[in-house]
Amino acid sequence: MKRLYVWILVLLMTAALAACGGQSQPQAGGGEPAGSTAESGAPPASADEPDGTPVDITVNFDNISLSGVDPQLSTSTNITHLDMLFNGLFRINENTLVPEPDLAESYEISDDGLTYTVKLKQGVQFHRGYGEMTSEDVAFSIMRAVTHENSQYKPWFSVIDDVRIVDGYTVDIVLNQIYPDLPYILSDELGGGLITSKKAHDELGDEGFAKTPVGTGPFVFDEAGWIPQQESVFKANPDYFGEKVAVNVRLTEVKDGSTVLLAYQNGEIDFFLSSQLEIVTQAEQAGAVVDFQPAPIAYGLMFNGDFYPPFKDPKVREAIFYAIDRDTNRVAVFGDKMARKAVGVIPDNMPGYTMEGIKEYEYDPELSKQLLQEAGYENALEFTAIIQNNPRNERLFTLIQQQFADVGIKMDIQAVSTSEYYAAEEERRVACSYSSVTGLPNLYFNMVQNYLSGALRNYTDYSGVDDLIEAASKIPEGPERNEIYAEVQRRFSEDRPYFLHHFVNVILVHSPELAGVYSKGANGGDVRFEKAYIMAD
Repeated sequence: MKRLYVWILVLLMTAALAACGGQSQPQAGGGEPAGSTAESGAPPASADEPDGTPVDITVNFDNISLSGVDPQLSTSTNITHLDMLFNGLFRINENTLVPEPDLAESYEISDDGLTYTVKLKQGVQFHRGYGEMTSEDVAFSIMRAVTHENSQYKPWFSVIDDVRIVDGYTVDIVLNQIYPDLPYILSDELGGGLITSKKAHDELGDEGFAKTPVGTGPFVFDEAGWIPQQESVFKANPDYFGEKVAVNVRLTEVKDGSTVLLAYQNGEIDFFLSSQLEIVTQAEQAGAVVDFQPAPIAYGLMFNGDFYPPFKDPKVREAIFYAIDRDTNRVAVFGDKMARKAVGVIPDNMPGYTMEGIKEYEYDPELSKQLLQEAGYENALEFTAIIQNNPRNERLFTLIQQQFADVGIKMDIQAVSTSEYYAAEEERRVACSYSSVTGLPNLYFNMVQNYLSGALRNYTDYSGVDDLIEAASKIPEGPERNEIYAEVQRRFSEDRPYFLHHFVNVILVHSPELAGVYSKGANGGDVRFEKAYIMAD
């Protein structure tokens, strides 16, 4: 007997919603889509031009360089690009952060847990006249992530042995081990499982496909409007199998916040992301709508005891925890809305978050001094922290530097480029660093990447939760797994390998007329435009 998972897809936003003024679907963390009726106070009256032609909008990201688009191979492609052009068998629900079928109509899991039988939606069309998506395209795309020599997803997709075509709209995905997170790696979150046209790959080859990508997504890539590393254009897909898309999107990349703000004030851009408090404040004063949406991202300080032996002493780490005034720092650097207080390693908008049994380590410099004295390190700690060179990081660490000095700790600050920063962390040649320790809306993947001993991003080489990660690998998402996640958080609270400073919010800044843009929060850059529209005057 197979377990049958049949999903009825709920239409989150329809053309009737725009015409009749119904409420938009709430987004992750209980917020609303950008420009929703909840914040504008008036229902949307029009989603596009009177003749139904999509409206052109311009948006700016400061880190969305595009040198080509290929889901399985591109390393420079932002997830926003991929989600505009492609679909997976599954998608991450923006409210629950769990996978639900997208190109899949339904799926079954065999009794031994090793075969997923997936039935596909019928009638889904590829871009540029490449025809209907079938099982052949699904098998080709997934196995390309498994076997292509340049696939960046091989480590995650190694659990897949084969994708067998049952008929034109059914495939069997055969695993070599039980893997409850298969729907996640085949979702729109990672990229490797996004479905592309086999015919297009056969005709264009890898290089040609990257410049003329062919997917099933809500937008079609306009190569004529592409200036590599500067801007790209995505046209509404008239044949999209989902709801009608009401906008064409021009993506630009301007890194300087003041330049972006000026472009917004001059009416040259309709939307931008920002993490600069001053820019966000000025944009609000200029009449922009600012949405703060919780992201599943935690930032903190990581301590490498192998590089700097005093950090191996748990009492030293405890003293450091009491020396940092995270509340004052957060408000001073991010304001009250751009970041949330962090206590444990699990963000507060994710399954498994708990405060039960979690020690908060509130700011207490006198206790910090006492612990350092007891550990034999009174006025004896001296180390360098490495950070990425941007004004926000430097401001934060200047505050922490002074707080450390108040308890007798001398910390120098080394601000370096992003490439230098990651090289130093990955080579474990830094005493203290500042980085994200989550970022994906799937806690199991976060743990494997950041908490498992030997993982590339486990910069402290902490091994205290390996057994919990192993246990979680055998259990699907749900209450039993959530309790494992809660125990992970409790152990981090006891062992103190990281000092979690704050959880971030994604800040969406846009014109009052623009509605329906939302973020799924992954790494703060997964912004969606397929529901976007311009409200009529």
